[in-house]
Amino acid sequence: MHALGGADHVWRALHFDVPLDLPSSTSSHPAHLIKQSAVRALRLDQNWRKKEPAIKRLTHIPHTDIVDQLQFVGHEYIVGLSTAGNLATYVSLWHTGTSVTRVARVQVPNVGKFAASQQDGCVVVAVTMADTVSKSSLRIFTLSLTGDVTEFRELLRRPLADADQVFFEVHLSGRIAAASVAAFRGSIQYSLLLVNLDTHASHLIDMPCENMRSVRFKLYDDVIVMTAVTNSLRAKLLVSCFELQALLSGAPPEPMVVHEVGGPWPATFDYYLTTEPTIHGSTRSFPLAVQHSTSAGTSTVIVYRVPLSVGPPVKQDYTFNMIRDSSIEILCLGETGKRVVWLERGWDEIEFRFRKAVPSRFGGARDVEPLWPARVGLPFEPHMCHAMYFEEAMGRICFSLNTEDVYIMEF
Repeated sequence: MHALGGADHVWRALHFDVPLDLPSSTSSHPAHLIKQSAVRALRLDQNWRKKEPAIKRLTHIPHTDIVDQLQFVGHEYIVGLSTAGNLATYVSLWHTGTSVTRVARVQVPNVGKFAASQQDGCVVVAVTMADTVSKSSLRIFTLSLTGDVTEFRELLRRPLADADQVFFEVHLSGRIAAASVAAFRGSIQYSLLLVNLDTHASHLIDMPCENMRSVRFKLYDDVIVMTAVTNSLRAKLLVSCFELQALLSGAPPEPMVVHEVGGPWPATFDYYLTTEPTIHGSTRSFPLAVQHSTSAGTSTVIVYRVPLSVGPPVKQDYTFNMIRDSSIEILCLGETGKRVVWLERGWDEIEFRFRKAVPSRFGGARDVEPLWPARVGLPFEPHMCHAMYFEEAMGRICFSLNTEDVYIMEF
């Protein structure tokens, strides 16, 4: 039995209902790594569900300028996009081991968004530039994590052809970068720039988005997901899935499946996708959260699980209710959607609070609880938060403050 319990095929066949901190599905890892990850995941889940969870570590990164976007890269690095007092924009890489050190920093003018990943001993950062003078560009930087390298190297640059085109999102998955483009030509037209980091080949693809708004994209290892809202009084939220390899080969952008998520929705609803790259666990579905107001005047959030293939239906995973007379300022949905955290504003007293949704002991809708106990004294207040990033599988949250400080909280 002992030999059987330690066999790779047994651990690989197990289904885990909690996010694992492995960089891919369990089918590619030996048994001892899966077992260690499962133990960490169960301990994190037990702590996370507590009304007063323990904060295991709080790390301070001072003098960061105002950081507009953050992303963990691997277990010990974090990338940040910051704006200095003179409005110059920088991309920085910090090492967050036993002590925090800034490994590298590069000034990139007019950065809009970035995406980062760790590949083969290097950090890869894709940034979009929205320049009002010249054409917008996608730039890819790399930095070796071995040796004493402290400067980013530009791998490639792809400017857009027309001045009326602007980037609004960028994603990395493996050796593919995907940047979404909007063009203002009477109505908004959307396209997608795909770039192979090895061959430097690029494809600009016009996406089928007529009579759509709130268009967003998500890149997976073999699928491109496009989410959009119909321009109608009772709006539909549509999720279209495209085969990545077909788009890279120049095939017309025909979705292999289109899902309608809930609805129809009122004009005031909003939806959220996870900002985490898909590097942990299965990629056969992805989470999507919808916030809408009820007839009673309260706001409800519904988290759906949307399949990336033909066949399985969209599943409503769970719901939770916002506190009356409050609104979401920042919401971070985990990579699998099992966990969600947010910064809310209470309008009666203009009070800011960090919240989380945890499984109810009585079933049904999830309970909304403080992210940490009120008795815990922290060196910052919720109203100081400018940006957040949540890494679900590791139980880590990064807070960027308007005081030019960054804090990393680990549960």
